[in-house]
Amino acid sequence: MSIKKKIFAGAAGLIGGLALTAVVVLAANGDNLASFDATVTAGIPACASGVGTGLAYDITTDSLVLSCWGSNVLERVDAVTHLNDGAVAIAGLPFGNDINAMAYDAGRNRIWACNGHGHVVLIDVTAGAVDGSIPAFAVTACTDGLAYDGSDDTLWVSPDVSSTVYHYDLAGNLLGSFVPAIGSCGNSGIAVGGPKLYLANDGCSEIYEANKDGSGSVLFASFAPFRLEDLECDNETFAGAGKGAIWSQDAYDRILNAWEIPVGQCVSGGGGEPEKVEVSCVETVNPHGKTVPPAGKTTPPGPKGGQNEDGYYELGIAGKFPVGTELWVTDASGSGPFGPFSPGDKVKITEAPGATASSKPIGSSNGQAGAIIAHITLKGDPIINALLGAVTIGSTSCLVPPPPK
Repeated sequence: MSIKKKIFAGAAGLIGGLALTAVVVLAANGDNLASFDATVTAGIPACASGVGTGLAYDITTDSLVLSCWGSNVLERVDAVTHLNDGAVAIAGLPFGNDINAMAYDAGRNRIWACNGHGHVVLIDVTAGAVDGSIPAFAVTACTDGLAYDGSDDTLWVSPDVSSTVYHYDLAGNLLGSFVPAIGSCGNSGIAVGGPKLYLANDGCSEIYEANKDGSGSVLFASFAPFRLEDLECDNETFAGAGKGAIWSQDAYDRILNAWEIPVGQCVSGGGGEPEKVEVSCVETVNPHGKTVPPAGKTTPPGPKGGQNEDGYYELGIAGKFPVGTELWVTDASGSGPFGPFSPGDKVKITEAPGATASSKPIGSSNGQAGAIIAHITLKGDPIINALLGAVTIGSTSCLVPPPPK
């Protein structure tokens, strides 16, 4: 389940009200799903340098994240509505105050980024700063092409209009390289789709699909006369239509395009699964904040079978958890889900097998009466799920009367 409602649209024939004159050549699974100019529809400013270099898709916010040559500011565009999601200036960039090619890493909930000096850094967009947990390391300059591969926790790098693609581990060690057979323009953007790489042949306005050793390249999509730069996978935005996508960005006009690919083949964030968290569901105070229900009287073999007699619980997550994580309440029969809740929120849960499942505000803003924020009615015992975007990263269950038969 995703926090934002997913929608889908057919191939766009207009950008910001202006007719496209581009010729679209479609290969298998290469249909154009969306096409828009972020400077028009989202009001994103044009790059001061005139060159847009980086593109990432953040699964936690459904945002397309854009960078400019020579700038430390990241612009965000809602992938569903194509509206402005706000700008973030990134502090602490080493080796020059600029961000070029980018790739989202779902497992770390961070963005990998290259600068114009041949270094890769890890960025925490929410904090607006470089995450130094993996120090910056030098690679062959990757102005336009960078992809994170969650299958082996590595990076694929493609210098601007270069004839060579490079493969690095996260310490900056070169694992291998190859020259793809993708035409005369050289490679720029790059994305990982399962066992395949998707390579943007910049000046020729083409995207090729190839094996990870560069063999077996075939034309995936073409969009002349635009310059297809950094690429990024998106397995979320068009999921309601049963489609996955690869986004591309034009180098100069900030025109974004989504290209169809089978769901699950080009997984958001490199296919890396976010780290799991430990979700908790702990007995807590009654609505007036005075007492904790007597758990000692409800533990097995007591008459309530270990269930919380009053149903008051604090929802939580043990230890650190990714920014954007939300808690949702459901049960085995699919009630709800109800939320989102934050770690530390206190709720009352009632099990009523014959009732309609619901969640309603409870208490007030005065004094202790606001200790409990919601009364949730379920058909069965509650299940608490922690979601990071569309991904469940933790789950637990708790018990309320009546006890199971």
